[in-house]
Amino acid sequence: VLVLLDVYAAGETAIAGADGRSLSRAIRVRGRIDPIFVEDMKELAEVLAPLVEPGDVVLTLGAGNIGAAAAALPKALAEVWR
Repeated sequence: VLVLLDVYAAGETAIAGADGRSLSRAIRVRGRIDPIFVEDMKELAEVLAPLVEPGDVVLTLGAGNIGAAAAALPKALAEVWR
């Protein structure tokens, strides 16, 4: 399962089409993976909850605040699974 969040510029001018939604669409067009795009990081646990089970590995990759989201994910998933 591939879940994508939005892509943000790191201080430089944003590049048109270089965003999470466009990346998700481009991957989907290739036809092998149907990624799930999550617009708001606050919704990540809710989106992941039906896709993963306790003991699964969830890999996060990115810059910026993705580290904070990854650290908060176990608790957030536990709350959703209650």
